[in-house]
Amino acid sequence: MIAWPSALVEELARRRAIIFLGSGVSRQSVGLGAKRPPLWKEFLQAGATRCERVAKREIDALIKAGDLLTACEVLKDALRPADWASFIQEEFVQPQYEAAAIHNHVFRLDARLVVTQNFDKIYDLHAESQSHGTVLIKSYTDHDAAEFIRRRNRLVLKAHGSIDSPQHMVFTRGDYARARNHYAGFYALLDGLILTHTCLFVGCGMADPDISMMLERAVQLHPTTMPHYLVAGDKMSSQLRAAYERILNLNIIQYDSGSNHAELARGIDALKTLVDARRDEMAISREW
Repeated sequence: MIAWPSALVEELARRRAIIFLGSGVSRQSVGLGAKRPPLWKEFLQAGATRCERVAKREIDALIKAGDLLTACEVLKDALRPADWASFIQEEFVQPQYEAAAIHNHVFRLDARLVVTQNFDKIYDLHAESQSHGTVLIKSYTDHDAAEFIRRRNRLVLKAHGSIDSPQHMVFTRGDYARARNHYAGFYALLDGLILTHTCLFVGCGMADPDISMMLERAVQLHPTTMPHYLVAGDKMSSQLRAAYERILNLNIIQYDSGSNHAELARGIDALKTLVDARRDEMAISREW
């Protein structure tokens, strides 16, 4: 079982923690034909098969080199706008993905703020349904996001946009540059949240430039702050773990990634039990 640090339980119990959801969480969902949402690399590989030979060769080379942002840029350019939009729909909408157990376990942690880099709507729809519409969904393009963070609402912040607005999805190298420039206020907001809250990253990779840069800035500006937490499979090397802890101020919580990461869902459920118990203690002692 996952050994959850007591400091993280305390932060979640007091609702001072932000949960970041990455593609590894969406990956737990299953849609029509037993299809699962693709990870970024898989999406690019599938898209490359739709391209002409020269573009496919360039995309394959970029994927092999690990430059997924540029590979996605080339893929988007190689497909006509209508084909790009159809491909996105085929991969992320038409399979009609159902929420998985892990989505419900995350929801039941009852964090005030969930930030997701996923532009699918799997968690969003589940949270709206379970909360009877009281959980609000805000995108990085919404200029009133900061206003709702100051209120008591439960929020899901879509840091990379939504499948509902493909033109605003942050997916390619150019998309990242445009978003940081045109929506600098949102990224300043995330910088502030990372400094004032404890972040729990679930299903996230640190290859995302937005997240890695925010964590790097926070470490350089405030090197003595409490750590954030990254839940990672047991295949992460000790060298990479040490680097993340030093450079990004991340406490790495590892788990057995076998059986399609089944232990992660069970672990989040167990974390909910710990958080509920701590909230019950605070209610009795009025120690909030």
